[in-house]
Amino acid sequence: MATTFASSGPYIPTKSLVAGHGTNQFAMASGFSQNYVADQVIVPLPLVVTSFSVTSPNLVTMTSGGSVVNEVNTAGIGGVVITDTNDPLAWSFIVPWDMDPAKEFAVRYEYVNRAGIAYSSATDLVTTKSYWDKWDLSTDTGALATTVFSETTNTTTIPSVAYGRCWSSWDAVNDSAVLSANPVPAEDRIIGFCRFTLATNVTSIFVIGAQLGYYKRYQA
Repeated sequence: MATTFASSGPYIPTKSLVAGHGTNQFAMASGFSQNYVADQVIVPLPLVVTSFSVTSPNLVTMTSGGSVVNEVNTAGIGGVVITDTNDPLAWSFIVPWDMDPAKEFAVRYEYVNRAGIAYSSATDLVTTKSYWDKWDLSTDTGALATTVFSETTNTTTIPSVAYGRCWSSWDAVNDSAVLSANPVPAEDRIIGFCRFTLATNVTSIFVIGAQLGYYKRYQA
C-alpha cells in the first residue's frame, strides 16, 4: 500500500461526496481497502506528560524538568509549553490489536499559539523530528527511543491567529521499518518522543494533543 500518512493524511470523503445519512460508511468503501470500509485509523495518543525534558537526549522528571503544563488562555485546556529547540515531548502506546504489523504508522501533534501572539510570517514554523523503538512484552529493557522516524523531519506553518491551533504534518514510520520491528498487536509497546525546533521568531507554543495513525490488518 502506498504511503499516505506522511504526504496528505488518511483520505476520508467529505459529506458532499457521500449518498446521505445512514449510507456514508458504505460510500467510503474502497476497492483498495483491506476488507474494511475505511482501513486507515486515527486515534488519540496519550502524551506522557511526566516524561519530558529540556536536555538532550535525556528524559527527566516533572519536578526537575523545565517544560511545564499550562492552561491555554481561559479555555480550560492544558498544554505542554515548548519554548526551546531542546524541548522533547514523550509519548507511548500499546500496539493496537487491529493494527497491521507490516504497514506504516504515523504520529502528528496539535499546536496552539501562546500568549495571544498572532504569528503571520512565512517563517513562523515548527519542525518535528520523532524517535521510536519497540518495547517487547518481557524481553526488552525499557529505554529512551533512539530510532528516527522514516519521515525524518516535518515542518508545519503555525496559524496567524491568537491562540490559533493546528495539526502538524504526519511523522511516519514506513512499511519496511515496521515489518522489521515485528510489533505484536495488543502486546508490545511503542515508545517515542519528538524533538521540536522553533523558527527564530516563534518564541513558544503549546502542544495540547497528539494522534496515532495506522492501517488495520486484514481479517477475512
